[in-house]
Amino acid sequence: MSQIAYPLLVLVMTGSPGIAGLVGFIGTLPYILFQLPAGAVMDRVNRRRLMIACDIVRLVALGSIPLAARLGRLSIAQVTIVAFTEGTMFVFFRLGEVAAIRIVVPPEQHPAALSQNEARLRAATLLGNPIGGLLFDAGRTVPFLADALTYLASLVTLLLIRTPFEETRTQQRRNVLSEIKEGITWLWGQHYILIVNLAASATNGLIQVVILVVIVAERERGASGTLIGLILGGFGIGGLAGALSGGRIARRLRPNSVVLTTLWIWATLTAAVGVVSNPIVLGALLAIERRVTHRVWCTPARLAGRRPVDPVVRPEHGGVDRGGRHAGDRIADHCRSERPPRPSRTGGRVMVRIEPVHEATPELHAALSHLLPQLNSTLPVPDMERLRRLISDPAVTLLLARDGDAIVGTTTVIVYTTPYWIKARLDEVVVDAGARGKGVGEALVKAALDIGRERGAQVAELQSGRGEARKAAHRLYERLGFRIRESDVLRILL
Repeated sequence: MSQIAYPLLVLVMTGSPGIAGLVGFIGTLPYILFQLPAGAVMDRVNRRRLMIACDIVRLVALGSIPLAARLGRLSIAQVTIVAFTEGTMFVFFRLGEVAAIRIVVPPEQHPAALSQNEARLRAATLLGNPIGGLLFDAGRTVPFLADALTYLASLVTLLLIRTPFEETRTQQRRNVLSEIKEGITWLWGQHYILIVNLAASATNGLIQVVILVVIVAERERGASGTLIGLILGGFGIGGLAGALSGGRIARRLRPNSVVLTTLWIWATLTAAVGVVSNPIVLGALLAIERRVTHRVWCTPARLAGRRPVDPVVRPEHGGVDRGGRHAGDRIADHCRSERPPRPSRTGGRVMVRIEPVHEATPELHAALSHLLPQLNSTLPVPDMERLRRLISDPAVTLLLARDGDAIVGTTTVIVYTTPYWIKARLDEVVVDAGARGKGVGEALVKAALDIGRERGAQVAELQSGRGEARKAAHRLYERLGFRIRESDVLRILL
């Protein structure tokens, strides 16, 4: 609610769109400045206490605006500081919130909990701007008071939760700056993810401009805060439509095609927004624009929210609103599930993309019938019923490596909990004989490790046979950080 109220309040106080834009820009800076350190901090402190502190700070900050207005002391400087403070607290709180779901909620309830959290975000997107505009008409500082009360409610619920928000930490943490540097280095080496993140950041920044233009233009036409809120509510409708349709689009089209097509449509619709004055048409355009923009960043719901996205690849902040920003959480999942490694300058590597399997198909069965015997010819290939059970298991992710349309590799990732660890196990890592030595195996293993980290795993294990034929694979695994353990594994067939 306060997100629409900030520019409206500044416009009333100053009459300057430039100052309103500056305040909005400063309010989005925390999402750029603090994502990396916030992720590192959340891994080192008591998450529940920090989230409680975030709510207290936000409650006091937003509550100070109506209090200062009542005393006749409200200034642009105070509004700017509050916007920056609220954004900073949101960054830390959001990271802790998503991470805490995996700890507070039993594993069998994770899908339902994540879905409910997603529904709450969508509701906030859909209703936040209209309600904020309506409250602004009731009183210029009422939206800030209302948001302060929501933070009070959040604070009370946090105080009632006694469950720790993190696992017992047994691993030695490295220096914060070292972890941040590692994240930046990793992102810089992933050209596809880097480009898509830059595109996401650019469009999110431009959306802020579009919002400000709409607010200023409608205020000049004499529109009420309620009407402006309803117009901007089109973003919420579009975000919801994008969430419902984006997963199907992502499964049917190559990610490059989705990104390019969406950006062209987005540019066309943005130009149309500049020449439309009818509020209904304007709201419809914003809804369509938000829907197609959301398609770039969305991924199937089963992948979203598995963990808090690594801060270095969270471009969503500075987006339309609190709910809309969640679209950026999904981009990293989508990119990680489909990202290609860089081709070598000699052309020796293939442009492979890694994708999770969502359904058992004849193509999948045929590919595994060809690939799995290359790893172990003595075991039968799983039938369609076994594949369906495998894919439907929430603890399991089956990954495929594609070179164009051809499936050239596969592996399975299983994440499970023991009394001491959350473990990720990689099984059946196999690359087609004709695609070996071209980076396919490395891409598969890295994607599998990413999934393990995303789902909270503290250690990853990979069982590989010995012998001359496996030496190249062992060199790859050791280069990626695996170490051979001398242990006896006992097995019995049930």
